[in-house]
Amino acid sequence: MSEKPAAGHIIHTTIHGLGHFAGLAALEEVVAAIQIGYGIDLGLNLEGLFELSQVFQRFTGIEMPPHKPVVGMRAFVMANDAFYNKLNMDRVKGGVPKINVLPFLPELVGNRERVYLGEGLTREAVQWNLELEGLSSSETQVDLIHVSIMDLVSRKGAPATDAEFRGVADAILAGAI
Repeated sequence: MSEKPAAGHIIHTTIHGLGHFAGLAALEEVVAAIQIGYGIDLGLNLEGLFELSQVFQRFTGIEMPPHKPVVGMRAFVMANDAFYNKLNMDRVKGGVPKINVLPFLPELVGNRERVYLGEGLTREAVQWNLELEGLSSSETQVDLIHVSIMDLVSRKGAPATDAEFRGVADAILAGAI
């Protein structure tokens, strides 16, 4: 016979807060808070949270808002402003550690840092996004990508997606544009 857990040792959660009961806390937010925020080892591999979220969305057909904490596609998106751009450039040069810029490292939950690819996109943010994607480019290519993405954003009336950015960048870096 298994021993019944003591009161306070069970947490009732659901993925994305969706489930049998309305209002249950979201698993991804609760375990991230306990394990990362409070440093209590739950014995869970948090790196699978982002993938679990993606699978859950495909399985249920319910898409989460991109700004969903912890697992949202934009949970770690940085705005385009001079302060952030300066921090990123310092990070590239070995200055400011990433953890000083973000609440916690997105890699801890299987997510990744992204750059906001919408109105107000700066050249520096394009350069930073290329580096996040592991792409190297010349100054001229960065300028071409910046102009192309801004044109796309203007025509769409909405931010560019990661896939659109990658498509434009790949075409310019390959010399197709």
